[in-house]
Amino acid sequence: MSEQLKESMSAVFDDEADAFELRRVLDEAAGNEELRDHWHRLQLMRDVMRNDDSHLRQSLRERLFAELESEGHEEETTPALRSIEGGKGVFKIWYESHQFKVDNAIAGTRSFENFAAVMAYLTQGQVEPPLFCRFLNRTDAGDKRVVVVDGEIYGSYLRRSKRGHWVNNVSIDGECTLADISTEEVAAIEATVKHYQAMGLHTLGYDFLMDDDGTWRISEINAGNIGGFARLELLSGQPMMDRLIEWMMEFAQRPSVASASSEKFGALAGALP
Repeated sequence: MSEQLKESMSAVFDDEADAFELRRVLDEAAGNEELRDHWHRLQLMRDVMRNDDSHLRQSLRERLFAELESEGHEEETTPALRSIEGGKGVFKIWYESHQFKVDNAIAGTRSFENFAAVMAYLTQGQVEPPLFCRFLNRTDAGDKRVVVVDGEIYGSYLRRSKRGHWVNNVSIDGECTLADISTEEVAAIEATVKHYQAMGLHTLGYDFLMDDDGTWRISEINAGNIGGFARLELLSGQPMMDRLIEWMMEFAQRPSVASASSEKFGALAGALP
């Protein structure tokens, strides 16, 4: 399997692929048993992380390629402004020359006469109201993802825009390299991870952006079906997938988890025709 195909597979699994990469994986999978078997394994992992029961009704492999096909078509037909993933739904707003400026990685920069027009633009086609936060002027330093499983740090990588844009997501044009994790970042993770564990959220993706003073700050904490495992394995050459699978097997054997799963699947079996 080529390095280019591995990169595309990593992007698809981490929900960072564009339409071209999705099509490349689909075309290659048509005649590549090794690729299909590998995706079968990755999808099983994602189902466990999502707590998805639907694999009881449909074969894993059939559902995988149905999902990839639907993602490919959606990428081609859904307006980017409606997406909230992969940096596509993030906007930079500033005031300049008596006009409001709004920049987006997909739509580019637009000008508005008043803030009411800005809000109309930001909320078109949306159900939830937008969230606002302070803009960090050193986002060109990159967007650091730290992958954490049950309080244990697996590793970190940095995403940086090829064209120097303030959005660094791979789904836009970000390139990935391995990154170091500072003692301050470790401390921030240790201070917050226990709260997620208490809610039953054990797979976390911490994203850090550089503040104006040069300090890396937590920008968001992604929980559940996070991206980064396939990417981290590709960059480091370490068996991150095997490590994750081993943890999931151990986690599933914990008394409280096994008991809850037994009750859940018992109820599901009773509901099946």
